[in-house]
Amino acid sequence: MNTAQTGQGAPNPLEQLKDIHLPDAISSWPPAMGWWLVTIIIIVTLTSAITLLYLYWQKTSYKRQAIKKLKDIQLKNQTDDEVINTLAELLRQTAIAANMPSARNLHGEQWQALLQKNMPEKTAQLFAIGRYKKQMASDIETPQLYTDVLHWIKKHRNEET
Repeated sequence: MNTAQTGQGAPNPLEQLKDIHLPDAISSWPPAMGWWLVTIIIIVTLTSAITLLYLYWQKTSYKRQAIKKLKDIQLKNQTDDEVINTLAELLRQTAIAANMPSARNLHGEQWQALLQKNMPEKTAQLFAIGRYKKQMASDIETPQLYTDVLHWIKKHRNEET
């Protein structure tokens, strides 16, 4: 049948319209160049930070070992003279481990000067010279010696390198 016979007029133009074609969704891959740069910067920064932290941790491992030895010394039941000698040895070992080559050969006032940078003068003098004199050994309380040695281990700096 044709449209004139059915009584309907011309075909409805709205019926001839087709649906709107939407563009494809924007893909999130591959990211824009700026995001690549941000990702690379973050990776480099994290890698550098982790590497520096690891190197610092490795560089200061001798301090952690010395502190552990100090705690072991505190747990032992020793006389005052033994404590002083053991702590003096620990200080020298720590200085050598800190890559202070001159610490091996320092004695007397030179060793005292090195210790005195991070330790009270009286304690440094006791470890450098006084450990050979009975009178000086009794001047300082043993708990104070542990505190001073711990402070020196934590705070000393290698000024030779």
